[in-house]
Amino acid sequence: MKRKFLKCMLLLAICSIFMSACSKPTKESIQTVSKDASQGENTSSTAIAVSVESGRYRTNYFSSNRLSIVSSAVADEGVAYLWGCNFKNEIETNWIIKYNQDKTSEEYQLSLTDGGYITALDVSAGEVYYLERVDKEDGAAEWFLHTLQGSQSIAWATEINNLENLKILKKTAYMTDGEKLYACSLENVDILNTASAETDITKILCKDDATIIAFCEDTGSYYRLEDDEKKLTKMGSLPLLFQNSKLVSGKNSDYDCLVVGQTALFGWNIGEDTATQIISFDTYGLVATNISAFACVGDGIFIGATWKSGELEDRLFWLEPSDSIEEEENEKTLKIAGLSRPMVLASAISDFKALHPEYVVEYIDYAELYGDQALQQLQIDLIQGNAPDLLFVNGLPFEAYVSRGILENLYEWIDADDSVNRDDFTDNLMKELESADHNLYRIPQSYSIVTTAGTQAVAGSRTEWTYKAINDELANNKKILSAFYGEPRESLALTLPLYMIHTLVDYEKVESNFNSDEAISFLRFLNNVQPHIQIQYKAENEMDALRNGEIIFAQLMILSPEMFAETDDSFNGELLYLGYPDAAGGSFYLNLPMSIPTMAEEKYGAWEFMKMMFSSEYYATRGGWIPLQSGFVTSLENARANGVSEESTKKLEKIQKDICSLAYYDEMVSEILEDETSYMFAGAKTVEETAEQIDKRVQLYLTEQRG
Repeated sequence: MKRKFLKCMLLLAICSIFMSACSKPTKESIQTVSKDASQGENTSSTAIAVSVESGRYRTNYFSSNRLSIVSSAVADEGVAYLWGCNFKNEIETNWIIKYNQDKTSEEYQLSLTDGGYITALDVSAGEVYYLERVDKEDGAAEWFLHTLQGSQSIAWATEINNLENLKILKKTAYMTDGEKLYACSLENVDILNTASAETDITKILCKDDATIIAFCEDTGSYYRLEDDEKKLTKMGSLPLLFQNSKLVSGKNSDYDCLVVGQTALFGWNIGEDTATQIISFDTYGLVATNISAFACVGDGIFIGATWKSGELEDRLFWLEPSDSIEEEENEKTLKIAGLSRPMVLASAISDFKALHPEYVVEYIDYAELYGDQALQQLQIDLIQGNAPDLLFVNGLPFEAYVSRGILENLYEWIDADDSVNRDDFTDNLMKELESADHNLYRIPQSYSIVTTAGTQAVAGSRTEWTYKAINDELANNKKILSAFYGEPRESLALTLPLYMIHTLVDYEKVESNFNSDEAISFLRFLNNVQPHIQIQYKAENEMDALRNGEIIFAQLMILSPEMFAETDDSFNGELLYLGYPDAAGGSFYLNLPMSIPTMAEEKYGAWEFMKMMFSSEYYATRGGWIPLQSGFVTSLENARANGVSEESTKKLEKIQKDICSLAYYDEMVSEILEDETSYMFAGAKTVEETAEQIDKRVQLYLTEQRG
C-alpha cells in the first residue's frame, strides 16, 4: 500500500477544501511550497507562501438572453462586464453586459464591420474598448479600435495578423502581437512605443493600477514595462502553483491578479512571494477548467461564466460571501471521500450544486492526506463517528466494511424514493452487488463488461475455461505460444485475480482459499508463463495472434455496442466469449462504486448525489453503462440506428444477461500476490510453497479486517 499511497501531500494542503464557517472571509494558516529551481526557467520560483481565507460563499447560477457563449469578463471600478455572443436564428450578435453589485445590469450591443470579429476587449472608466479584425481577400487584415460611440482604423497594423490582449491605462491602449507589446495613443491609435519580450505575450495585466505587466505562458516568465515604455524587464517566473492557470485582473479585489487555478481561486499581488487561497472550487460546485470568464465586482463578490459539455449555452454565476446568519444556519455540508480523486468529481459537484444550492460539498482524499495510513485512518473515521457522507469504495476493503455493519443498506433508500425502483436496475448486476443477507451496500456510477474472446479452433466445445485446462492445453498444443498476448507474468499475477477473487477468497466465511486446487493451478499457470520478451510472436497485435492461433484468449473490456461490434465483425461473428478462467461468462467491472456510511450525518444529500451519478451517462467518461437497465437498452437502440447489426446487439445483450460475477480489486491481496510470486518467479519457492505462504498471509489479513 505504501507504493500506492506515498504521494506529495504539501500541495494538497495548499489547495485544501476545508474552511471554517464565518460571515466575513479572514486569513488563516500560512503554508509554504518549495520548488525545484533546476528544472528550467518556468520552474525557477523557489517558494510561495499561501494563506487560506476562511469563510463561506454561495454560488447562484443565472442566465442571460443576450449571451450564449461568454468570451471574457472585465472588471471596472465597482462593476464587471461580461462579453460574448448570442446565437439566435443562426445569426450571431455580440453583446457586452454591465453588472453591478446589486445584480442590476445594462446591455450594449457591439457593432462590427461585415466579416469582422473581436479579438480583445477592455473597459476603463466606464468606456468600452474592443479590437476588431476584418479579413481581406488578399489575406491581409484590417484592424479597428472601437468604443460604443465609434471606431478608429489602426492604419499601421495592416501587416499584423494577431493583435490581442487589449489593456487601457492612462489614455494609452496597450495591445500585443506575438512577443511585441505596442503602446498606442487613444486619441489617434498611433504607436507611441514598442517593447518586446523573449517569447509570445499571452496576457497583460496591471500592477497597482499603474504598471503594465506582460506574461509569457511558454516560459512562465513575466515582465514589467518600464516607465519609458520602451523596454520590458523580466520580473521573474510565475509560481508553479499558478502555471497552467487562468490569470485575470484583480480589479475591485485586494489583489493585482486573480488566479483561477486547477482546484482553487487565488489572489496574488504580482511579484510577491505570498498569495491567498480565496475559495476551493469543489466546495462551491465550480469546475476550474470549464470557467470561461471570471471577474470581481467588488465587496468580495465575483461573477463569471462556465460551460458544460453537451450544453448549448454557458451558465452564468454569482459567487458571493454568505454573510447572513440565517443562510449559514440553513447551509448543509456534504462530505465525500475516497482513496483518490475521481476525474468526473468536479463536474459532478458542479451539477449537484446547481440542483441543490443549499449544500457545500467537501472532498476528502485519504491517500493524499494520510499516505500509507489512509486505510487505517478511514476505518477509524468510519467507526468513531467522523465518517464522510458518501464514500467511493474502489480500492477499499469493502467486504470488511459490510461485515462490520458500517455501510447503509441502499435498498432502503431506493424503496423510499419515488423517482427510482428496484426494477429499474440491471437485474443480474444487482444480484451480484447484493451481500449474503440480500442487502445492497454499494451502487456503481457505471459498469463495463470484461470478458475474453476465443476461437472455436482452440476452445472446441468448451463453454468455460479453468486454469487446469489451460495448463493442459499449453502443454499439449505447441502451436500456442501463450494464453494471453504480450502481458508479463508479473502483471498477470495482479490482473487475473480480479475475475476469480471470490474463488480465491471467501469474504463471508473469512477464509482464504489459496491452498485450493484452483489456486494452485492458477499459480502453476503463472509460473509456467515465459518472460514476455522471450516469446516470438508472428502476429504484431493481440487480435492477429488470436486469429493465428498463437494465443488462447484476447482480453476485452466492452464499453459500448459499437466497440463490441467492431471486434466481433472482424472475426465474422465467430468469436466465443467464455469469460476468464475460473470466472465463466464474463464479469461486471464497477466504475466508481459508491456507499453511504451508517455514521454519516448528511445521508439524504449523499443519496441525492449518488442518484445523480448513477442516473447519468455523462459521468461515465470511459464509456460503459449506468446501472439502470434503460441505459443499456437505449445504447443498443442507438447502435442499431447508427448501423450496428441486430445480430451483434443481440449477442452483446446475451453476454450482459449471462454475467454472474463481479471483478473485484483487493489492494492487500494484490500486494501479497506481488510479493510472494516474485520469489516463485525467481525460483526461490515452489508453486506449493508459494500457495501456502499466500494462504497464510491472506488469512491473517482477513482475520485482522474482521477483528
